[in-house]
Amino acid sequence: MRLGYQKIIRLPEGYFGWKVFLPDSTQPADGILGIGDDFPSCQFAILYDETDRSYLKIQGRKKSFALEDAGCEYLFIVIYNKNCLACVDETKTFKTMYQQMNTSSYLSDRVKLLAIGAGSKKRDVIAFKKDNAIPYPLFGDEKRSIFSRLGNPVLPTSYLIHIQPGGRRQILFVQQDHIQDVETLIQKITSLVKDTEQPKE
Repeated sequence: MRLGYQKIIRLPEGYFGWKVFLPDSTQPADGILGIGDDFPSCQFAILYDETDRSYLKIQGRKKSFALEDAGCEYLFIVIYNKNCLACVDETKTFKTMYQQMNTSSYLSDRVKLLAIGAGSKKRDVIAFKKDNAIPYPLFGDEKRSIFSRLGNPVLPTSYLIHIQPGGRRQILFVQQDHIQDVETLIQKITSLVKDTEQPKE
């Protein structure tokens, strides 16, 4: 709930997105997914073949992958929109997170960061990655199906999800809006991973 209002429909492009995509809609959005819920099932086209496969540890040569195909137990997923100024600004923070997690002896093999562009086509994803010099994988949610199933959250919103045996994608943590301190967030992620990590056989 924000400013006392409930059941708010949110579009990444704000008013202009509303006018274009939902000109006659008065139907409230479903509830926003949170801790304990399952992140929506989804398939993504692999845009940067070798780098994306290597970073996410994706086996095989398929042109697309599901989140549970990643060869790690945890994913930190950023939902953004290319026209959202806050999302563009926050890429600096996520690049810092990516670098710090990549150099962490504990997190580097366990948690991988990726971003999903709500409403983004393939060319939008490629342009956003290039324009903002983003090192982590980006994927497009052209029809906003993932964004909608998440409950149309405020952007940017990020999710730490746990890929469990059987493919369940449980949400462990949700970060909305601006990240105040990267170190604090990484400590939170580390704590959650330690609490839920599957014991080695």
